Amino acid sequence: MLVDAAPRGAGGATTRRSGTVASVRRVGIMLCVAIPLAAVDLFVKATIPTQPWAYHERSIAWLFLSFALFAGMILVAQIPSLLVAPAAGILAAGILGNSLSAAWNDMEVPNPLLAGGDNAFIAFNLADVWALTGILALVLTIGIWLIRNRTLLPPSHRRRHSGRRAAPRCAGCSRTRSPEGLDKLDIT
Repeated sequence: MLVDAAPRGAGGATTRRSGTVASVRRVGIMLCVAIPLAAVDLFVKATIPTQPWAYHERSIAWLFLSFALFAGMILVAQIPSLLVAPAAGILAAGILGNSLSAAWNDMEVPNPLLAGGDNAFIAFNLADVWALTGILALVLTIGIWLIRNRTLLPPSHRRRHSGRRAAPRCAGCSRTRSPEGLDKLDIT
């Protein structure tokens, strides 16, 4: 069981919260970001007219995959980082916006925003912007969290041996063993 220490109470006793409270808090943060952004996307789709050619058809399988991806964002939000949950919320907003829009529009997603003026070459919606921004934010925040918590990763000798078969050999490269037992890449 995960336990987070909280501030000391009035009698000087330390109060404790279970890991469940922290998990629910992170999911709540994700939803507090996702729901308003998805609502703005749905409002824009409902109020700005969409060209007939700017609707993207979706399938039921796509809808189920989107909901599975949303569930995945709930799992990603569990990473104990201050910024991962909001980043997951941005991506979740894109997923929710397009999924709900497709479900309510006979499996067609309207794209009322046009890039390129009168000769538009790209039609998109705010959910697309949220999804792309969320992907970028998640890559950055999870990457930073991994770098800061690299001690939680398995030791490098375990990673090296477990991935040896999968590592491709490059032409002109050879591996040699250093005296410390670490692999070095020699480019010849």
